[in-house]
Amino acid sequence: MNKLFSIIVPAYNASSTIAQCIESVLGQDFNDWELIIIDDGSNDNTYDICSSYSKIDKRVLCFKQDNKGVSVARNIGIALSKGDYLTFLDADDWLEPDFIEAFMKSKMADINICGYREVYPDGKVKCEWMPNTLYSENPLDTYTVRNSYFRTPWAIVFKKSFLATNNLHFFENLSWGEDTMYLLCATVKAKDINFVSSVLYDYRYTDVGLTNSLKRHNNMVQFLDIYSDTVKDVANRSPHASSMMNELILFLAIILLNEIVQSDRPMPEKKDIISHIHQYLRQLPFIFICRTKVGRIRYAAAILSRIFSVNIAYQIYRIIV
Repeated sequence: MNKLFSIIVPAYNASSTIAQCIESVLGQDFNDWELIIIDDGSNDNTYDICSSYSKIDKRVLCFKQDNKGVSVARNIGIALSKGDYLTFLDADDWLEPDFIEAFMKSKMADINICGYREVYPDGKVKCEWMPNTLYSENPLDTYTVRNSYFRTPWAIVFKKSFLATNNLHFFENLSWGEDTMYLLCATVKAKDINFVSSVLYDYRYTDVGLTNSLKRHNNMVQFLDIYSDTVKDVANRSPHASSMMNELILFLAIILLNEIVQSDRPMPEKKDIISHIHQYLRQLPFIFICRTKVGRIRYAAAILSRIFSVNIAYQIYRIIV
């Protein structure tokens, strides 16, 4: 008997793209799947489009909720899913026809990752491939080395029993960084990680996500609290904790500072936030690279290399070093 595959799609005002998304699932070479669409309070005809497909194919399941956010929608999808494996598909993206089949033919693990294609508005395409490899010994370290910690949930397939056993859910009280936290928590618990080399997921690149995230700095401290607790858990599970912590903390600093730099906040407010983040990071027990002057300069250089505003870069350097 074939395994059942669940595909969870949170949708909000996606009337222009949801049909292509659904059609890509209907066109799968592997037939034992269920498509769970959670309409997150759309005020366009997204739900009507989804409902029309559910009337044609009983494998398409549509649900509607008030606008509560993507994390709530995904958690509802997880709770409703009946599959042995599940994946998350954004409403403006689509899957290659062999997405499910390619995964099912591989050595399925707790977490399974495939290559993906980024499609830009100007028609440009960027592809990211993965090696065909199964890691069952220190998968956490391997995953970190491959810089896959902080991907979004798409292009990843999870074993449903793994999520259930470890009670893994998206943080519904976070409006920023929720994807990062979910993947970090999942990877901490994973016994094995499987990489599938094929490019199977198509991501429609837009500037909307960045624009929205730049408006949501109020939960930054809350995110840091949850993040630091999870990072400590990572350290306790890895034989290479110190080097891992340096990378994890540095990555966090970079993404936070970059968002602040690109925001429209006044310069004094930016400086205050940057100073707060830096002081917070320096007091974490695992951030070894900031213990010395040389370490702080290296830390600053790594961050400043990602920042293009000379004025902001100088201010950050003054605060850090």
